[in-house]
Amino acid sequence: MVPADLPCRLSERRDFMVRAMMPTDVPAMARLMASSDPWPRYGVTEEQATSTLHDFVERQTKNPGDYACLVAELDGEPVGFLVMLYSGCFGMSSYIKLVGVREDRRRTGAGTALLRAAENLAFARGPNVFLLVSHFNTSAIRFYEKMGYQRVGVIADYVVAGIDEILYRKSRGPIAEEPRMTQEHRIAQEPWIKQEPRVT
Repeated sequence: MVPADLPCRLSERRDFMVRAMMPTDVPAMARLMASSDPWPRYGVTEEQATSTLHDFVERQTKNPGDYACLVAELDGEPVGFLVMLYSGCFGMSSYIKLVGVREDRRRTGAGTALLRAAENLAFARGPNVFLLVSHFNTSAIRFYEKMGYQRVGVIADYVVAGIDEILYRKSRGPIAEEPRMTQEHRIAQEPWIKQEPRVT
């Protein structure tokens, strides 16, 4: 994995710090999740978002080799989050499950910083990253395609009737041609998630 603080410097944009999500980040990120597309269309409440994010942070702490829960921080304040499952797609490839950026920080580089950090982690383990986008989320579709994701297919009525989910993939090649991460490398990466949050 990576150090607990992963600096992502973006030229001609603000500087964001991408780090592990902590329990103290959950309330603000849950409010963001419950108020941002696509989750309201699926009926996700702030209470449900809080439970979901707390669960992922706990899983990340207990099983750091399976999950990555990240936040993008600007001036000491979390402004976006990302949750990824390392074997979440077909049990073989990384799957980005949740991404959210505060509305007033969109198009400032926060989403790019989060996605690049997640891809760095994912590609250290395998050559493919997958994600799903709701068909109505056109701004997200434009963003992912700009970031190099290619449309694989459409899953109709997957979560809610009448809403299609579009499967996207970013790839460096076939799984069979990618060297396996050594166990020593995997163990060396894991301590970052267990570090305590910075005291300011």
